[in-house]
Amino acid sequence: MSASRSRACPLPIPTRQSARALIRLHCRLRGELEKVKGGVKPLVQRREAIATMKHIEAMLKFLGINFDQSALRPTWTVPKVAHLEHGGMRRGILDALRHGEWRTYREIAKAIVVERRLQLTPKQFRPFLQKLREAMFALKGRGILTFKHDLRFGDYRAIQHVRLSDKMLNR
Repeated sequence: MSASRSRACPLPIPTRQSARALIRLHCRLRGELEKVKGGVKPLVQRREAIATMKHIEAMLKFLGINFDQSALRPTWTVPKVAHLEHGGMRRGILDALRHGEWRTYREIAKAIVVERRLQLTPKQFRPFLQKLREAMFALKGRGILTFKHDLRFGDYRAIQHVRLSDKMLNR
């Protein structure tokens, strides 16, 4: 166990959720320190992360929690890639394909960007396109989409085209 109660908190209040949130934050800050070792630019500077971790450890001690940070793995926090709300990517795909014509991944992505008025740089567009492909593959697995080509991994000669399945188009 990474955290256990050593003594009761001096304040007569419930502290379990607070302690869990502090422990998660501590793991994320440790992840920021690990990013530097891995050559990735951290979201929080090293000095600030260390100072905050010390404050968290002091707070956990005040709450009466024996905290062993070595028992928990650091968590790497990555910036949000999808620029849409939960389920927005799939709704955008379905809206782009609602007329039943065959469209490429890029055409669908551009339709979503225009419809949602997203401002994506070319660097942001690539992960957005990958998330779109992943969402489309999940929709294909549920029988909602039909792919024109049966492409295998590494087959880059043909451009994949997608449309709504016949059951979605009532054919």
